[in-house]
Amino acid sequence: MLRFLVLLILPLVMAAGALVVVPKQFPATVHVDRANARPQTSATSDADIRSLLLDYAWAYARQSSERGKDVAWSLDAAASDAGWDLRLTGPTRKVAEAQLAEFSSGLKAHIATVTSAQRERLTEKERDIAQRLSDLSGLLSAVDAEITNSQVAVNERTPLEELTDTNAATRIQWGQYTELRDRVRSVTASRDALQEAPPIEHAVVDAEARESAYRNHIPLQEDMRHLEIQLFQIQSTMVAIGKEGGDSLNTVLAAAEEIGKLTETAAAENATAAERPLLEQTSEKAAEYHHIATIFAQAWTRDLLRLEELQVDARTAEILRVYDEAAKRIRDFQQDSEQATATLRRRIRALGEQADPNAATQVAQATLVRKAHDLQTAYRTFDRSANELIAQDNYLLDAALQSARGLWQRTQATRRDIDDALEQQAVQRAREERTARIAAMTAEIESTRGDIVTLVDEIKAQSDAAQQIIDRLPAYVIAATAGESARDRRVLLESRANELSQDLADIRVTRDAIVSFDDLAITTTPADNWPQNLETVAGAGLLAWSLGLLLTLGVVRITSKPHA
Repeated sequence: MLRFLVLLILPLVMAAGALVVVPKQFPATVHVDRANARPQTSATSDADIRSLLLDYAWAYARQSSERGKDVAWSLDAAASDAGWDLRLTGPTRKVAEAQLAEFSSGLKAHIATVTSAQRERLTEKERDIAQRLSDLSGLLSAVDAEITNSQVAVNERTPLEELTDTNAATRIQWGQYTELRDRVRSVTASRDALQEAPPIEHAVVDAEARESAYRNHIPLQEDMRHLEIQLFQIQSTMVAIGKEGGDSLNTVLAAAEEIGKLTETAAAENATAAERPLLEQTSEKAAEYHHIATIFAQAWTRDLLRLEELQVDARTAEILRVYDEAAKRIRDFQQDSEQATATLRRRIRALGEQADPNAATQVAQATLVRKAHDLQTAYRTFDRSANELIAQDNYLLDAALQSARGLWQRTQATRRDIDDALEQQAVQRAREERTARIAAMTAEIESTRGDIVTLVDEIKAQSDAAQQIIDRLPAYVIAATAGESARDRRVLLESRANELSQDLADIRVTRDAIVSFDDLAITTTPADNWPQNLETVAGAGLLAWSLGLLLTLGVVRITSKPHA
């Protein structure tokens, strides 16, 4: 029984001793919350707060070591979103909590002391800047008095500016004077040239006014209506005769062409030596006449088409000109035709006298005579139409032509009379207009000369004002120099005062931004009931118990051996 008790108690005693001897660690935490102390300026940054916390923590740790406090420290002042943590470890829970309370109250007092000292330093600097601002205010008052005494107002126009404006106004006035003088010269030259010009003898009449006068002249309008009727009758008669003569003219062309071909063939084939020259001459004459007749026929056709398309106009009487041209061409063609047909008849008759009595020659001669007869007949038919067209055998056309020519001459004479009257009226108006223009120019010259006199007086007044400004310039230069220097110094003083005011405002913002005791929320986390190194303590106890058990077993074994 005794052995069993020793075996049980000794390991327990050794385990308990190990638990007592092994140091225990009871951790506690101080948390500084910066949620309400986030710096608004650079006056108090995270680094500043961390440095403040670390300085106090290490100072407290040194004091604890010097006082022999059995406290182990584990400091963690790293910043996080929540704040900063400082950890301490005591041998017992009671010791750790006591140290925690002492450290927390000391930290609060330390933060309050540091905050007060920082603010006191900033307040001293504020007083210094305020004193410098007061001194600058006195200097500014003195400079303002100097500016006032210089009698140069900052916002008033200076004599130099007044003189510049006066000179500019004078230049404008001289420009106006030059314009007025040039205008007098120009208008005077125009008036003199108009006065010296020769008398107006002719004037241009407006076309609309002329036509209006024609329309309002009743006798002229009556004659033009009659002339239009006669011209229309001439046109219709010429068109009708032209169409009738066109067919006979075609027959003339065909007959002349046949005669030329027959004589040319006879000369080339079966003519004798005596007949051949006469046949060739006849052929050439027929071809020549055919060419003349062709040209006339083309002109005849053109005149006919032109007459059909021509509009009857009593103002131009174009039909009379067309008629005269056509009548001249007809007379020329009649003369050429008479000569050509007579020559052809004479030569054909000579050919008949020289022809052989054989049947072939007689047939050819008869054909040639028949064609000559056709040519003569067709020409006579055309000649009758032509005589009617040139009014030799057409009394109605001749009467219409005579009436139209007479009316045309009378209307032209009436037109000339109207034109002369209109021109005389235009000449009279032009003379009156020239007289009115000369009078207007004379009035403009006199008015402009009056403006020149007024402008010269203004220029003199402006010159006097400029001289007065020049007289004030020396005094202005002296005053302006002093005033300008004072204004420059005032600008510098104002700039320095603004800088100091800004510094003072920055200091006040910095002072207000300093983190104080009221800004930092300090909380503590008490130690747990169990030590932080519970596993280490338990391992040491278990080891001691194991050693004790082994030792006890050894002792028991030794004591239980029998004695030899």
